[in-house]
Amino acid sequence: MRNRIIISLWGLLLMLPLGFCYANDNGYFNDTTNRNFVHDKWIKTVQFSHAKDELSLPILLLDSPQKLRLSFDDLKEDSRSFSYKIVQCDWDWVPLDNLFSDYQKGMQLNEFYDYYNSENTQVPYTHFRLNIPNEDVEIIQSGNYIIQVYDSDEGEDIILMQRRFQVVDPKVDIAGKVINSNLLRDKGRMQELFFDIPLTTLNISDPNMELHVVVTQNGRWDMAREVSPTFQSDKVLKYQNDPNLYFTPGNEFRAFTIRDEKAVNLNVEYMRYIKPYYHATLYSDRLRKGSVYQSNTDINGGFTVVADRTTDASTQADYHFVHFHLDLDIDLAEGIYIFGALTDWDVKKENRLYRVKGQKGYYGDLLLKEGIYNYAYGYKTAQDNDIDLNQFEGNHIETENQYQIWVFYSPIGSRYTQLIGFSSINSRK
Repeated sequence: MRNRIIISLWGLLLMLPLGFCYANDNGYFNDTTNRNFVHDKWIKTVQFSHAKDELSLPILLLDSPQKLRLSFDDLKEDSRSFSYKIVQCDWDWVPLDNLFSDYQKGMQLNEFYDYYNSENTQVPYTHFRLNIPNEDVEIIQSGNYIIQVYDSDEGEDIILMQRRFQVVDPKVDIAGKVINSNLLRDKGRMQELFFDIPLTTLNISDPNMELHVVVTQNGRWDMAREVSPTFQSDKVLKYQNDPNLYFTPGNEFRAFTIRDEKAVNLNVEYMRYIKPYYHATLYSDRLRKGSVYQSNTDINGGFTVVADRTTDASTQADYHFVHFHLDLDIDLAEGIYIFGALTDWDVKKENRLYRVKGQKGYYGDLLLKEGIYNYAYGYKTAQDNDIDLNQFEGNHIETENQYQIWVFYSPIGSRYTQLIGFSSINSRK
């Protein structure tokens, strides 16, 4: 046990310059103009969801009383103020040049007014919170949007953080399901999505030109695929047997909790206070590729902030250094990463694993707020476009996944794309 502490702390010392120098890596999703990112080393625990459900996707119904909540912590010692603006995007997340007054009511640039200092934490921080819509902003058109956050004193030249969200004006009902692929080439290892889009409520002259239909797995836009109908009539579009509708199921995510430094936490071997921080060392993880499927309830790679013995975890939950160890006999020259919402679904230096001389396997450290976390290990080299989770996690047809279907409508001559349909389908229902 003592050796694990020394190894982990030594790994931490090696990684501190990296972990606190958030390089503007594009990761495997290379277009920085339209993805989620954080480019400020002091901003942590970014969450964007429905105000009452931290694990929900950031989706609003047009003209509804719903609210989305964007929150984050600023760990910088000097107090800062933040401002934000909302940018309208096309169906493929390319920002549009439309006037902000076309798609929102209010001012273009607004301030964060709700912020709270942390209470009795070893790591002090300021918690910022923003609801959308609010007194300053109301979205009046459906579609894709990006919210960009700035340091109020530095202006709009540097985007510190960016998050995507969507506004839906539901005009079509989508009926679909997920089945196990019966194609011989897949050997039953793929999940197949198929669905119908009725046209009876739409006045569309050319669906192939005016509609864009996109599917995602577990809300991940880095895995988004545009699909075309395989059958078309005046009344319905059918989507099935398209290669883009076959998905690798993967495996259930690994999980751990850091919610109470004085109690048992899931998958935490031991927790220590080494002034001035708490350190949670996870049990060593092993290769899961080729192993038998084990059913467990996960949150599809997400995380939620939870801290026992607190009344408000958003300001009373502390930060811990979490130490990971992937026990591997093989020597991989590059590219093993901790992956999931806890690392923004991205590949960056601070979530990369490293070898420790004289020790077996790979080690990494992340500074995380108390809560419940899912994660996986992925492999990516400089030559790869995508991160490969199958290398370490394996692939099982039984894996539970949530699939999303997005229907975008671009009438001929329109200056923006409407989001007129959305459906979320579970692989087990």
